[in-house]
Amino acid sequence: MAENKIEGLPLESWPPVPDSAQEPEAAFKPEESAPSRGAFLRIAILIALTVGFSTIAGTFSGEKLNYLQKDVLKLSAGGMATMGIVMGLGDYLRPFIGSLADVFPLFGYHRRSYYVIGSVISAASCFALALLTSYHYYTVLLILTVMGAGGTMVMIISDAVMVKIGNKTGTVGTLQSVQQFVPTALSIGGLAWLSGYVTTHWSYHKCFLVTALISLISLPLFLLIDEKKVIGGQQANESVEEHELRQKQKTEERHHTLMTLKAAVKSTELWAIVGFVFYLIFTPSINNAQFIYQTNFLHFTPQEIGNLASPGSSGTILGILVFGVASRYIPVRSVVWGAWILDCLTYVILYGIRDYASAYAITFIGGAIGIIYTLCLFTLAARACPPGIEGTVYGLVISSISLAGALGEKIGDSIFDALGGMNNLTTLHAWHESLIIGLVVTLPAVIFIPFLPKWTKSNERLKPKLETQGETA
Repeated sequence: MAENKIEGLPLESWPPVPDSAQEPEAAFKPEESAPSRGAFLRIAILIALTVGFSTIAGTFSGEKLNYLQKDVLKLSAGGMATMGIVMGLGDYLRPFIGSLADVFPLFGYHRRSYYVIGSVISAASCFALALLTSYHYYTVLLILTVMGAGGTMVMIISDAVMVKIGNKTGTVGTLQSVQQFVPTALSIGGLAWLSGYVTTHWSYHKCFLVTALISLISLPLFLLIDEKKVIGGQQANESVEEHELRQKQKTEERHHTLMTLKAAVKSTELWAIVGFVFYLIFTPSINNAQFIYQTNFLHFTPQEIGNLASPGSSGTILGILVFGVASRYIPVRSVVWGAWILDCLTYVILYGIRDYASAYAITFIGGAIGIIYTLCLFTLAARACPPGIEGTVYGLVISSISLAGALGEKIGDSIFDALGGMNNLTTLHAWHESLIIGLVVTLPAVIFIPFLPKWTKSNERLKPKLETQGETA
């Protein structure tokens, strides 16, 4: 297979670093050896357990927090949405937190220390919430924002090591499938029922306390991150010359990382990817509008609404399995076009919801389409990451997804309400017109594709070149 290059550089070097950082005699050269199968399995376990513990913790606090906002803080749906936007602050700062981890080690580690700090912040915030005797808006908002930032830091590190190993072994799609599969499987396996049970029968204090304990239990997972400690002082078995050489290599490594960061910031191709992903997510979301349509116009009961989670989760699992297998063989360009087509298709299929039977079938199809669409975007984000700054670049794309999602939902809800969506007489028209507007706004996203990096237009499969050359990962 012909080697895919961008402006004379190998695919793995995108975005290219400045010439000054590539001089062979002076530049730091990052290790490029292929990871072992054990490295892949270790990261897969790290990802599965990280999202698994996060899902279990959310079982005891997620739904309970919704009732806290609605019943105790007396927030409307719009107020809850506004609170959610603020609570996502940590997500919006992903690239900056990722940069800190990429460039500045804490306690000798670039990855492990930040993972531990994030876990501690999450647990401490939950403990603080559990100790409150009364709940006030700004106090709760502050604690939840800090708690979200801690969880985000944990996910940034998990994502960074996933992208690093996944890009080298051609298993990004597989690892991302694991990341999405675990919470869905746990939900189907009983956590959805458990969430309703504890929300009904447990106190706020008990729910938040158990969430904090689960966050602490997950802390030792940092040991699964294989990382050499950055040592500053001279070691006992190290000569003066060896110490000076090691310090020089450390300086060159940091310089290389900073130069790569600078090149990434200046890359128009990287910003084209961010813009493409942001626009697709920013297009009007209709999750709340769909709920109003199904309850006010189709008159679905609460039990029927709850039962729709089953086909949605089943479709999600099917989509994960399909993408997990196909991601190693489909060409890169299919991921780009697939993301755009699937986003457009979402609005089209939702138009077919007419009764409970059609809603059941479309929810299953939508679950499969939705997760494949999401994994396509995550794969683009991973492929855009140069070695050494995975936390920064992947965090940049994921933060754009989080911000665009929050804003897109607000816009979609506003369009639905403006069209009379809360009025039973016009709900059907508001729903259909919202879908048409969403599709019309999504179609122009295709204009971003010609400006994306050359590798996004390649027919090369998502496998790394190491595999195509017959080497094993």
